[in-house]
Amino acid sequence: WNPNAVAALRANLVSNGVAPHRCEVLEGDNRRTAPVGVADRVLLGLLPDSECSWPAAVAALRPKTGGVMHVHGNVASGEEEAWALRLEVEVAALAAASGRTWTVRVEHMERV
Repeated sequence: WNPNAVAALRANLVSNGVAPHRCEVLEGDNRRTAPVGVADRVLLGLLPDSECSWPAAVAALRPKTGGVMHVHGNVASGEEEAWALRLEVEVAALAAASGRTWTVRVEHMERV
């Protein structure tokens, strides 16, 4: 696991004035540590891609209302739209497989 990433996340939460009770940092493999059905927001800052954690992220979101998944991934130039469509389709399928009737959409993509 990357202790530097965890330290940076904690420092950024403090720098941005996020109250400790508003964000719980769960260290370790999120496929094992993620809670189920309680999150409004899930951060998937795994590179080069976070696809292996999409099922855990979907499961962590609230079943009725869903939430926001911040999905990071390296995508080849010119393939951004195809990647976004695949993300929407696969997350919607994961949600549907667990009985969740969510509307899934990519709201923002950013090149860095």
